[in-house]
Amino acid sequence: MRFKLKLLSICAVPLLLVSSCAKDDFDNDEIFTHDVRNTEMRTLAASEINISSSADKSRTIVSWPLQYGALGYKITLTNVSSSNGSEVVVDTIVDGYTINLPREADQEYTISILPLGDKSLSNTNAVMPTLVAFDSYIIGYATIPDNTDLYTYFKDNPIPDNADELTYDLVKGGKYTISGSLDLGNHWVGLRTLGGEPHATITYADGANLQFSNGLTLNNIDFDVKDGKDFLQMSKDPSFAETKLTDANGGEASSSALHITNPISISNCNVYDVKNTFITDNGGKYWVKDLIIKNTLVRFKTDFSSSDKAINGAAITMNKGGGGVTNLQISNSTFYNTNENYAFNYFIQYGPTGNSYDKFGYASATVSIDHCTLYNMMVYVDIDGTMKSGQIANYPGFTKYTTANFIMTDNIFYQCCPEIAARFLGKRADLTYATMRFNHNTYYVVNSEGNLEAESGSSDSHDWDNSGNVIMTDPLFADAANGDFTISGSEQVAAKTGDPRWLPEE
Repeated sequence: MRFKLKLLSICAVPLLLVSSCAKDDFDNDEIFTHDVRNTEMRTLAASEINISSSADKSRTIVSWPLQYGALGYKITLTNVSSSNGSEVVVDTIVDGYTINLPREADQEYTISILPLGDKSLSNTNAVMPTLVAFDSYIIGYATIPDNTDLYTYFKDNPIPDNADELTYDLVKGGKYTISGSLDLGNHWVGLRTLGGEPHATITYADGANLQFSNGLTLNNIDFDVKDGKDFLQMSKDPSFAETKLTDANGGEASSSALHITNPISISNCNVYDVKNTFITDNGGKYWVKDLIIKNTLVRFKTDFSSSDKAINGAAITMNKGGGGVTNLQISNSTFYNTNENYAFNYFIQYGPTGNSYDKFGYASATVSIDHCTLYNMMVYVDIDGTMKSGQIANYPGFTKYTTANFIMTDNIFYQCCPEIAARFLGKRADLTYATMRFNHNTYYVVNSEGNLEAESGSSDSHDWDNSGNVIMTDPLFADAANGDFTISGSEQVAAKTGDPRWLPEE
């Protein structure tokens, strides 16, 4: 892994632009007061800014020298390559001389650092902040040429054994296909469009699928799945056997599984016309440590015509083999279904009650849905013309433990199943979980009579959502029927809820 630091050019903005060499540093929590008075704080020099990544590459560590007489430092971290435009990730004041920041792979960032004078000592702020530009690109293993069938490519170019992630770059705007059952096997693989827009497009041929049994990273790619079935399948015939992890107490976990301990990450992608599941365990007893979906749009065109059921399965299913996910994080994403005749029974489904995360070696687990827009999910029009519905989630092995974390914040659920907050918590009013956080959610759902309304009854989401700020008004999508979920509802706009890509321009 490397950080590539570079100069920016900015006109008419009073910022000092610098480049820096990355190196490891440390954390501390000191306060910068000293007997320095009547002094203007100094703008930091280029050589004083140090940037490094944490050992697991999930955080960025930035440090700078102490200035006596400073009250602290104003820090602004901006992702300048976000699919939603430049996005301020962190805006804070710190009283130390190092900060630990979130880091997303294959992104471009700027960080602004402004020394703040301690007014009680008659000290003043530095004249200008220092702006550092850096990126988090992982060095690619190989570039796959445009107009390539990935099934044939990986057959002719086997993935080498490697403990670390191997990232394959796709050409900007390139056109790719998958013509058969492509199984990446027990390799930690990344596929990305290097540099972002315009995304490369991968089209599934009739009956094609993409399988894996290790970590998987998909970034800045469009997928056309209309001739496929599932978007992602875990390997039907993995090359390794079920194992038992070491639990939090240092002993052996009581249950074995096909463990995927490297992260599955889907970011900045558009996935179109998925007929069946988004991610399926494919009948294997898989246990995934981290599944992260962010800044991604998924359009379903569900078709269960091979079944006599109009409602079936789950968008994210680990139930077929009886497994689950320890840490599921879905953020800044949109999921919607264009077929009103078939619907998922669940949005998220894990294994049965007995298959809880503690038995597989984990002391706690998290399900988080943040700033997402869901439309026409888990609902369908029955033969009599009325709307019927499924549920948001079913993971009974999670909702019986107080060490679980459930986070549902700033989402818009529209024309979706009822009881979203209740089912998200497993409808367990008798338990208090480690984290149970709700904020500014909109629940416009299909009720028992098949009508669309904001929930307000005693057993619905308004009752289970403990935030006190449920939004009860219509988000007023621009053109939901055609996939435009830009909001104009005043409350949603004010709170900036739902997938940020649908916020109106300010």
